[in-house]
Amino acid sequence: MRSGLEGSITNVQKPACDSNRSLIAKVCFSRLFDLFWCDRLLVILYDWAMSVDKPLRVYISFRDYPIGSISVSGHKFIGSPVTYGIVLTRQPYVKKIETSVEYIGSKDMTILGSRSGLAALFLWYAIQTRSQHFHKEVANCLQNARYLRDRLLELDYHPLLNDFSTTVVFDKPAIELCRKWQLATQGNIAHIVVMQHISTQKIDQFIDNLLVKNKLSCFSTSCL
Repeated sequence: MRSGLEGSITNVQKPACDSNRSLIAKVCFSRLFDLFWCDRLLVILYDWAMSVDKPLRVYISFRDYPIGSISVSGHKFIGSPVTYGIVLTRQPYVKKIETSVEYIGSKDMTILGSRSGLAALFLWYAIQTRSQHFHKEVANCLQNARYLRDRLLELDYHPLLNDFSTTVVFDKPAIELCRKWQLATQGNIAHIVVMQHISTQKIDQFIDNLLVKNKLSCFSTSCL
C-alpha cells in the first residue's frame, strides 16, 4: 500500500495547504503503510527557482521523514510538450524493480514503459535554455496568483492560496463558467493553477464573467 498527501487532501485542495504541516501530519499516519509517497508537483520547482538568492523554504528530506518517493511533473511549469515526471526514491525500492537484461549487459531500473530518452532531452533542453529565467517566471506566477486571490476575495468567493503555491482554490461558480473556463472542480470548490500564460488581463476577463453572472443571478431572483 502507499500513503501520500492525497490520503487526506485532494488534488484540488492540497496546493492551498501548508506543505510542511501537511507533510508532518501525514508522516505520523504513514508509518502504518509500506510507502510514503510525496507528490510535490509545482512546489519544489517553484521553491528551487526562487532560491537563487534565498534559502529553500519548503523543506522535504528523505533523512528527516520516512518518505518513500518524491515525484515532480516536467510538463507543467517546465512546459514540456509531452507528459513526464521526475521520480526520486530510495535505493531499496529501486532494487525491487531491478531487472538484469542480458542483451545490453546491464540492469534495467526503470518503471515499465518509462524509459523515454525524449523526455530526458526535453528536460535537459529546458534547463539549459531557460533555467536562468525560471525565478522570474515563478515570481510572475506568484504575483498573478495573489492578484487572482484578491480579486476573488472582493467578490466573496472565499479564495485560499498557500504562500508557496500558484493554485487558487475558491467557491465553485456557475456550471456555465466552469465549462467556459475549463475549471477543475470537486464538490463545491474549484481551482485555477496560475501558470506563465495566465496574465492579469485574463484574470480580469474571468472576474468580469463572474460579475456578469452574479448580476444575472440576482436579477433572476429579484435581488436588484
